[in-house]
Amino acid sequence: MQTGKAYSLDLRERVIAGYQKGKTTMKEVADRFAVSRSWVNNLMQRQKQTGSVAAKPHGGVAVAKVNWYTPV
Repeated sequence: MQTGKAYSLDLRERVIAGYQKGKTTMKEVADRFAVSRSWVNNLMQRQKQTGSVAAKPHGGVAVAKVNWYTPV
Protein backbone atom coordinates (compact mmCIF):
# COMPACT_ATOMS: atom_id res chain seq x y z
CA MET A 1 0.00 0.00 0.00
CA GLN A 2 1.30 3.42 -0.96
CA THR A 3 1.54 6.28 1.54
CA GLY A 4 2.34 9.98 1.28
CA LYS A 5 1.80 10.26 -2.46
CA ALA A 6 -1.31 10.44 -4.65
CA TYR A 7 -2.18 7.43 -6.79
CA SER A 8 -1.92 7.99 -10.55
CA LEU A 9 -4.92 9.07 -12.59
CA ASP A 10 -4.50 5.91 -14.67
CA LEU A 11 -4.86 3.69 -11.59
CA ARG A 12 -7.87 5.68 -10.41
CA GLU A 13 -9.60 5.22 -13.78
CA ARG A 14 -8.80 1.48 -13.87
CA VAL A 15 -10.22 1.01 -10.35
CA ILE A 16 -13.45 2.82 -11.29
CA ALA A 17 -13.76 0.80 -14.51
CA GLY A 18 -13.07 -2.45 -12.67
CA TYR A 19 -15.79 -1.76 -10.12
CA GLN A 20 -18.35 -0.51 -12.66
CA LYS A 21 -18.04 -3.68 -14.74
CA GLY A 22 -20.18 -5.21 -12.01
CA LYS A 23 -20.40 -8.54 -10.26
CA THR A 24 -17.55 -7.63 -7.91
CA THR A 25 -17.24 -6.00 -4.51
CA MET A 26 -15.14 -3.02 -3.50
CA LYS A 27 -12.99 -5.40 -1.44
CA GLU A 28 -12.29 -7.58 -4.48
CA VAL A 29 -11.38 -4.51 -6.57
CA ALA A 30 -9.16 -3.22 -3.76
CA ASP A 31 -7.36 -6.57 -3.52
CA ARG A 32 -6.89 -6.77 -7.30
CA PHE A 33 -5.27 -3.31 -7.47
CA ALA A 34 -3.45 -3.53 -4.09
CA VAL A 35 -5.22 -0.53 -2.54
CA SER A 36 -7.42 -0.22 0.53
CA ARG A 37 -11.16 -0.80 0.42
CA SER A 38 -11.78 2.57 2.06
CA TRP A 39 -9.76 4.28 -0.70
CA VAL A 40 -11.94 2.59 -3.34
CA ASN A 41 -15.04 3.72 -1.45
CA ASN A 42 -13.75 7.31 -1.20
CA LEU A 43 -12.85 7.26 -4.90
CA MET A 44 -16.34 6.07 -5.85
CA GLN A 45 -17.91 8.80 -3.70
CA ARG A 46 -15.69 11.49 -5.27
CA GLN A 47 -16.60 10.24 -8.75
CA LYS A 48 -20.33 10.37 -7.96
CA GLN A 49 -20.17 13.82 -6.33
CA THR A 50 -17.80 15.64 -8.66
CA GLY A 51 -17.68 13.51 -11.81
CA SER A 52 -13.89 13.39 -11.47
CA VAL A 53 -11.47 10.92 -9.93
CA ALA A 54 -8.49 13.28 -9.96
CA ALA A 55 -6.52 13.71 -6.75
CA LYS A 56 -7.32 16.66 -4.54
CA PRO A 57 -4.63 19.35 -4.53
CA HIS A 58 -2.02 19.02 -1.82
CA GLY A 59 -1.65 21.77 0.76
CA GLY A 60 1.18 24.22 0.57
CA VAL A 61 3.76 25.22 3.12
CA ALA A 62 2.43 27.27 6.02
CA VAL A 63 4.04 30.67 6.44
CA ALA A 64 4.42 32.12 9.93
CA LYS A 65 2.35 35.26 10.43
CA VAL A 66 4.47 36.53 13.30
CA ASN A 67 8.21 36.97 13.10
CA TRP A 68 9.50 36.06 16.55
CA TYR A 69 13.09 36.75 15.62
CA THR A 70 14.16 40.35 16.07
CA PRO A 71 17.67 41.09 14.80
CA VAL A 72 19.85 43.19 17.09
